[in-house]
Parts: sequence; C-alpha cells; structure tokens
Amino acid sequence: MYYLIFMISLRKINTLLIIVIVVMLLNHAVLSLLYLYGVISYSPDFQITGRRLFYPIVAHIIISLYLYFKDRPRHVNRYSALISDTRQQMISGIFIILFAALHILGYSFNPMGSESTFYYSVYHFIVDNMLFASIALHLRIS
Repeated sequence: MYYLIFMISLRKINTLLIIVIVVMLLNHAVLSLLYLYGVISYSPDFQITGRRLFYPIVAHIIISLYLYFKDRPRHVNRYSALISDTRQQMISGIFIILFAALHILGYSFNPMGSESTFYYSVYHFIVDNMLFASIALHLRIS
C-alpha cells in the first residue's frame, strides 16, 4: 500500500514539474519573441531562465528514469504501444538535452545584442527549431 502511494505521489510531483517547466519555457519563448521583434529591450531574464530551469528539469529526469526502470519489468510484452511511446519519449528527452546544450553554447559564443554572422544565424535557427521539435515530440507522448 505504501509503495502505491509513493508511486502515485511521484507521478503527481513529476506532472507538476512538467507544468512548471512548460510555463517557464513559454515565458522564455514569449520574451525572446518580443525581443526579436523589438517590442522589449534585452533582459538578463533570458540567461537566468536556464538557471531557473535547471533544478526542475534535473528532478524531472531523475523521477522519470526512476519510474521508467521501476515500471519496466511489469510491462514486458504486454503493452507494446506503451513501451514504444516510452522509448520515443526517452529518445526525445535525450535530444532535448543535446539541443538545449547546443542552444546555450551557441548563445554563449554569440550573445544576443551582439553582431551576428550569417553562420551563427543559421546555427541558431537550426538548433532552436530542432529543440522545439524535440520538445513537441516529447510532450506529444505525454
């Protein structure tokens, strides 16, 4: 009984973390778009967003991996669609981490507000769109 209550609460905590992460990412995206269209000036919040997102994302990864490995033996060969979705979610999560790291790295080398070359613009465009696609795929399965 205690095990069931513990698992339910972990799933609820993970769901709350996802909501917090999505709201913070939407805030970052809206502020970035407003900046790119010249509505607002540059704000340090663009960089601080990553620091604020770090702990909820790490907690989400740890809880998700724990639940994945805990539930894995119970669903062997019974729910092939669920197993496939879980694998897709894990792979898309890995791509999110990869593209988020490239996103941060790209803006470290060429910060907002500085002159951008054509190659940096293409790099940002590709990495950011791949990050958005990975997040969309990851959330689609949720």
